[in-house]
Amino acid sequence: MVYYHQPFTRTLLRAPLLVLHLTLLALGLGLWLSALNVRYRDIGTALPVLLQLWMFTSPIIYPASLVPQQWQWVYELNPLVGSSKDFAASVLVLISTGAVSLSQPLSQSHYSFIPHMSSNVSRMNSPDVV
Repeated sequence: MVYYHQPFTRTLLRAPLLVLHLTLLALGLGLWLSALNVRYRDIGTALPVLLQLWMFTSPIIYPASLVPQQWQWVYELNPLVGSSKDFAASVLVLISTGAVSLSQPLSQSHYSFIPHMSSNVSRMNSPDVV
């Protein structure tokens, strides 16, 4: 930030929360997909294709304003949309966002991480018969 002459602002303090969100999202998706890969072996073959499609639908190298208005609701289902906007706003101080936009990606990481943990806890208490 010193090299690019960006000022240190309060919005920079949101960056660790967003990194935590992305860590929880990656952990949750990794746990879900690894469990699916054990059950269905074809997941390992399809996963690189799906990850590449997800990369192209995430607004990292293009602005979100390029998405047409009628497709915005589908576009907002991607959990990386809110995170990338908020991370750019907190680090680059280019976009003004509110606390509402931070709650949307955090709730989406809940959907990928918490249900997996609760299903594993209930499964750990039941005996396995093979």
